[in-house]
Amino acid sequence: MPLAETYQNAAPFRGVVLAGVYTNGALDQLRSLGFITLYLPYETIIKAFSYVGIDAEYDENTPEHEFEDKIKTWENLSEDQRILVSKKLIEINQNEVKSFFRLLERTVTRQIESVHVLPLHGTMFELTSVENAIDFIEKYDEDDGSKRIIKYDVYIYYSNGDQIKGSFSDKESAIEFLGKYLYPELHPS
Repeated sequence: MPLAETYQNAAPFRGVVLAGVYTNGALDQLRSLGFITLYLPYETIIKAFSYVGIDAEYDENTPEHEFEDKIKTWENLSEDQRILVSKKLIEINQNEVKSFFRLLERTVTRQIESVHVLPLHGTMFELTSVENAIDFIEKYDEDDGSKRIIKYDVYIYYSNGDQIKGSFSDKESAIEFLGKYLYPELHPS
């Protein structure tokens, strides 16, 4: 959550992959906090392990030695058998996996398509990047004979249909807001 809050202007992907037994209430709580969830139910895990002959079922009364035996059986599997378990787990939960990755792709591939700046006393200007929007605001003549600037409305439009709006009473605030959308410069180490 702290990372998501720090980078909230970038609309980060907040995803979680859960496997095992979770209540609907727990899953709903994660979703209400904005997490995209990929939930692999306990039953599907049992089924995936059964393809390599491992009975992965357990409960709170399962003796410790049974857990140890199951772990040893897993450790003795070939790499191909371990891969088969993961493939079967994905196959069994394919609809949920596809949905999760579709949402992940939608988030990580989105790009800023345009930035609209509307100085409220004049005409809206559509710019093609955050850098151009900052340059526009820095050079904008607020005293060009028209009424004093009331505010700057800034709209950022993304390729996936997302839109972010900010409304600012002065240049400095608008520039600070837009600065959060600049890509960090890469410096060689």
